[in-house]
Amino acid sequence: MIKDADGRPAAGGERSPSAELRDQGDRVWVGLHAHPFLSELAHGVLPLEKFRLFIEQDILYLPGGRREEAAPCLRARVATGTLTSGDPHCYDSGI
Repeated sequence: MIKDADGRPAAGGERSPSAELRDQGDRVWVGLHAHPFLSELAHGVLPLEKFRLFIEQDILYLPGGRREEAAPCLRARVATGTLTSGDPHCYDSGI
């Protein structure tokens, strides 16, 4: 019997789209979880310098990423007239 991603029998004996997508992404998913950084972090043996570098890279990336995520929302609020001068998103995003 063919089952879907949740282990339930698929309708009509065919594989569900979610099961197909899960299978296609399985190799990547397993690879991500097997990455040495995550394994060392999970086991509490990640050297402090590696963790420090990860945090420093995140600090450089996050402000730019936040602006990219906030810009479409802010444009939509301006277009619909729902953006107010006291809206904290204007200040948090740096836009």
